[in-house]
This record gives sequence, structure tokens and C-alpha cells, in this order.
Amino acid sequence: MTQALDLEITDMCNNRCVFCATHRQISPLSLQEIRFKLLKAKEQGFDRIDLSGGEPTIHKDIYAIVNSAKRLGFPTIYFKTNGRRLKDIEFTKRLLEMGANEFLVSFHGPNAEIHDAQTDVPGSFAEAFEGTKNLVKLGAKVATLTVISTINHPYLRQTVQVMFDDLGVSTHNFAFAYPIASAYFNFDRIVPRYADVKEPLREALEFIESRDKPTTVDNVPLCYMPGFEQYANFMNKNDPSHPPHEFGPLCPECIYWPICEGVPTHYITCRRWDEFEPIRKQKEAPLPQGEEKEIPLQGDWVFTPVGIYCQKCWGGVLHGPKGAAAVTRRGFEVYLCADGKTSLNEVKEKFGAAAVNFLFSLKERFFMSIAPREMVASWKPFGVAFKSTTRERWQRPMVETGDEVFEFPLYEPAPPYRQVRLLGQAGL
Repeated sequence: MTQALDLEITDMCNNRCVFCATHRQISPLSLQEIRFKLLKAKEQGFDRIDLSGGEPTIHKDIYAIVNSAKRLGFPTIYFKTNGRRLKDIEFTKRLLEMGANEFLVSFHGPNAEIHDAQTDVPGSFAEAFEGTKNLVKLGAKVATLTVISTINHPYLRQTVQVMFDDLGVSTHNFAFAYPIASAYFNFDRIVPRYADVKEPLREALEFIESRDKPTTVDNVPLCYMPGFEQYANFMNKNDPSHPPHEFGPLCPECIYWPICEGVPTHYITCRRWDEFEPIRKQKEAPLPQGEEKEIPLQGDWVFTPVGIYCQKCWGGVLHGPKGAAAVTRRGFEVYLCADGKTSLNEVKEKFGAAAVNFLFSLKERFFMSIAPREMVASWKPFGVAFKSTTRERWQRPMVETGDEVFEFPLYEPAPPYRQVRLLGQAGL
């Protein structure tokens, strides 16, 4: 799994966004300070540098910063930018030559009228548009981001269409305005109600799915994303730049309770819980049955995770390329056996045959791979991280699932694994 260091190199910006979340005073770091941080990041195993701010492209030493990261061997040098300075194609070319290769450009509407009203800089949309076209033309990997506000939320689908059709970006992401910094002081004017955002966001996500493009959504509780919960971008709850979140009196009744990140505290302080309704039952779609499979496996084969991480704070939430799967305490213990060393025989002996079926269900979700132990030993280790939290507000009771011992059923049903029969020397 990629480990990214978010390096805020300045608090200065050439926009004045009404919902800006930069609330810490960050004097522009000197080149010497930045090089030291890059060196420490390399020593600690980070393999991606996210340059942010403020606006990172206006740092006076930006070429040297990017070149230093490249010479240290970081394969990904990622910019979080408003894209305005990138309108200068010579500047953009040199930035790419120095080593920058991925960009997240902010667009807060489908046109200049909506975008510029939020950046408070006339012409900022046109400059960002030209800068993004330069990136795409020069072959950089480009994604775009829209902060959802009262001004732009009716136009989310139109914004996405402009990004894909007119700019040709690979990914578009959304983030509901965090009620901190500028959005805190402009709360009533700029932060919409979740209830008002639900339908426009659904239309935008349906459009993205129709184009078969990836996306993420930050800071929207899962009860407002039914059917699209796989796009929820679970935030790093230990990141001090994110506000604390809360859970309402009816949240424990919701099927998303084990994995939802809740609602920002300041939002609830201002608007209470009246607009939130828990989702109490699964989608009314039958669990797909599939055909019974016979998988010839040997008892000394092992499972290994594939590009996922676990949050340990409430029993086990696996995040990977196919969404998230919440597991019970016992299921979490079984998951820990997928270490590339513990054999199927050993899993069966400790937890029973149902545990092997559970691991196989994770393989069907593309969370796991399975292979002979000697083969796995020769592989480069897969990226697996374990995240936990120290904040009491994030601690929740363990999920009990009744007859489903190893897995908490999410809104979208898991692939069928009860019909899978594992054969081989172990007789699984």
C-alpha cells in the first residue's frame, strides 16, 4: 500500500476560497527544512510526497523541492493545487521535468460564474482550466476535486461532465465542505444541508459510473450515500486538520454504524440531528447464489492481503479496491492469519472450516490472493497497514452479527462463498 506524506509547504495562496480549510499559520518552509522533511520521510518508508498548502506551486523554491524529492527516489510526487499557475505551459513542463507526475486540481463548478464566486478571484476558472489542459496534454496523471457547497451543489453532475468531456481527466472527487477555518465563519452561507446534497450527489455518481471512472467522496455520512458507499473516502481520524465527528442517538440502529465516520461536530451543533434517518435494513436484493465451486487447494497454501488496510479501532474494517468489509472480532482474528505464513490447515485447526470460507470470500472481493507458501515467500511484501486511533470518540462496541459469525453484511451483499467447497490434502 502506498504511504503518502502530506507536506504543507506554505499557507500562502493566490485564491481566497470561501470554504478554505487551511486554518494553521504555516510560514513558507525553507528549502533546507523541506529537504530535511523529505529525507526523514524516505527513511520512514514513505513512497509518495503530497505537496500542499496553501498553494504549493507559488513557493519560490518549488523546482528545487520537486527535484529534491525526485533525487531521493520518491516514485510519486503529487500536487494538490488550484491549477492557476499551471496555465504557463513552460512552468508546467519544467515542473514535470523536475519529477512531478500526479496532480489534484480543484474545480468548484462547471463554469467561471460558479467557480469564481467561491474562489473570490475573477478569472481563476479560466486559468485552472488552461492549466489542467496543459497537464493532460503533457501526459501527467490528473484528477480533479470539487468541494461541495451551497453555491455549487445543484451543479455537481454538470461539473463532472465538464471535467471528463472537456478536460479529459482520469478521476473526479468530491469533498463536502468541512466546517473549519473559512467554512466555519461562513457556515450558514456556504455549508449546505446533507439532505439537499443527497440527490445531486447521487446524479453525479451515477454519471461517473456510466463513464466507468473512479471517484471518492469525503465527509458525507453513509446514510446519504446508499448504493454508493464504496466511494466513501474514510478519513484519517488522527489527522488534526480534520474536524471531530459525532454520532447521533439513532446511529446505532443504522446498518452502516460499524464503518461510518459520522458527522462533523460543528455541523451538528448548528443543525442538530433532525435530517438524519438510519438505514435499518439491507437493500432489497437477494443474495446472489452463483454456482457451487470446487477449488482444488492444498492445505499448506496461504492467503496474503492485496493493497488494503485495516482499521483496528472497532473490530476490523477492510478497505480495498472493491470497497469496504466490516468484520467481527473473530473475523478480524481470522484476517490476521492472512499473513502469507499461516497455512489453510492451521486456520482450519484454530477457527474451523468456516474461517477458510470467510478468507475465500475476501479473495472473491479482491482483498486477498492465495498461493503456495513457498511462492509467497519469494514475492515482494504486499502493502498492508494497520491504523488505529486514540480518541475515545472513535471507540465503538464490537458488532455482533448473530448467525453470520465472520462477516457483517454491508449494503451491497458480498460475493457468494457459502457455496464454495475447498478441496485438497487438507480436506477443507
